[in-house]
Amino acid sequence: MPTTSNCTHNHILLTMNKKLTLIACIAMAAIATPAYADGLIGEDYAYVGGGYRNVESGPNGLLGTVGANFAVHTGPEYGIDVHTSYGQVHLSTMGDKFRSHVLSVDLRGHTVMGTTKPFAEFNTGWQWDRTVIGPTKTTADSLIWGFTVGSEFELTDAVSLTPSLSWIRWDDFRANQFSFELAGHMWVTDTLGVGLAYTLGEGSDLTHTGEATVTFRF
Repeated sequence: MPTTSNCTHNHILLTMNKKLTLIACIAMAAIATPAYADGLIGEDYAYVGGGYRNVESGPNGLLGTVGANFAVHTGPEYGIDVHTSYGQVHLSTMGDKFRSHVLSVDLRGHTVMGTTKPFAEFNTGWQWDRTVIGPTKTTADSLIWGFTVGSEFELTDAVSLTPSLSWIRWDDFRANQFSFELAGHMWVTDTLGVGLAYTLGEGSDLTHTGEATVTFRF
């Protein structure tokens, strides 16, 4: 006949086995289910960013952007996003100052190929410039339009890498620019992400731009 101590010991072992089984089930479910959605394409989010721009034979300075992305259609094979942004650039060299404001709306279509999302964008917007050279102040503005192609690669459940190529036209400035961008993003939580991007632009001069962003998914 089992003693009271044996019954207590068996009850403790049974309770521990139940707890271990529950912990194991929770761990397996966490591993099987990604914590965060992959990448940025096809997501609804807002972001704020800041960075630095270097023009090889011209002014250098700081920039800031705010924007939002809206997934107007999301499907298993393709999707459509509307991306809006507003940015400011403040450049200076030897006392001369250049300030630019850019408002843009981009339409992006993408396909889904496993963990890769190739995409194409139509870019449009408006730019306002203010230049101060010595005592002379001038202002100008122009329509912007162009195209971007690239692909988002989902490296893990939370990390993505996106290379892209763009061609942009400023009609009133009679200027064009080709650029290459490499952007990385990581979801830190389900709603908060961070990103880094480097852009090399080639138009009337070479420009190098680095930017860090904080993303908020809604």
